[in-house]
Amino acid sequence: MKMTSAVLAGIQTLALAASLSATGAFADTTTTTTATSTTATKLALPKWSDNIVLSYWGNFSGPSIGSPGALSPSVQPDYTLDDTNLVGLDSFITLGYKLNPKFTLGFVNEIQWNITRGQDATLNSPYLALKSSNVIKSGGFALGGDLFRVYLPTRNDLVNAKVDPTTGATIRSIATILRSVQNMTYDVPKSRLQLALYVQERVSIYTSSSIVDANTTDWRFNVSPYANYQITPKVAATLWTDLIDAKHMAGSGFDLTNFKSNAPDIEPGINIDITPKFSLNPYLNLEPTQLTLDTTSFGLIISGKLL
Repeated sequence: MKMTSAVLAGIQTLALAASLSATGAFADTTTTTTATSTTATKLALPKWSDNIVLSYWGNFSGPSIGSPGALSPSVQPDYTLDDTNLVGLDSFITLGYKLNPKFTLGFVNEIQWNITRGQDATLNSPYLALKSSNVIKSGGFALGGDLFRVYLPTRNDLVNAKVDPTTGATIRSIATILRSVQNMTYDVPKSRLQLALYVQERVSIYTSSSIVDANTTDWRFNVSPYANYQITPKVAATLWTDLIDAKHMAGSGFDLTNFKSNAPDIEPGINIDITPKFSLNPYLNLEPTQLTLDTTSFGLIISGKLL
């Protein structure tokens, strides 16, 4: 197993958060001395350190149930097992600061690790995000999400690097990617049921020297209804649906014929709160338009708050 630059970047993010807290702690150290003894040193963190946020969210895309191995079913219309969809773990490490009780500004590192076939971990383009869990909260309704994300294009394939057919030079096409996420939840009165809707919009901004072809996406739109039912205080049944995943092809007219969309999937699962700050959510990924054991796969969401 290789210790790659991507893994090191994740470790560095964790170390940075620890050093931020430690720096403030020793700045406020006090010692009280009497004629006969010296009291124990008291370490007090500055108030700003209470606003530091360090969290982890990961999604393990597991193997096909019918044909377990190195591959997950692809999202192509035939849901075949191909070499482009390896079993892997997509990790997001967030280091942020609470601006106030509603809003947090975070720097997010994404590490994509294709675990099988000796693959290496890849550090995807990081992004800045303004997050909130309750922009609006009224009764059982709450609206939150990432009000905006701004990506820093550092990964070649994410910025859609192309080769100029005339000169052979590689052109980095995307200047940045902007994304907004809205997460709406509703707690049904006098029940254990929560209904929710997750919506996100993404636009890729290309440079003036871009090479744009028929497979280049500029707009992407996702709609995912989901629900949670609290079985016990620590265990909940979950149901997620990727209902709409529409991609608009760059350079084409903005009408429905120029959008491509993957078929919807359904993901039933169980969320278990191991501790108040750490949870596991195993699930099955079902493809209702072509439901077989080969197209069904296992997944696991890992969520934790370190600070």
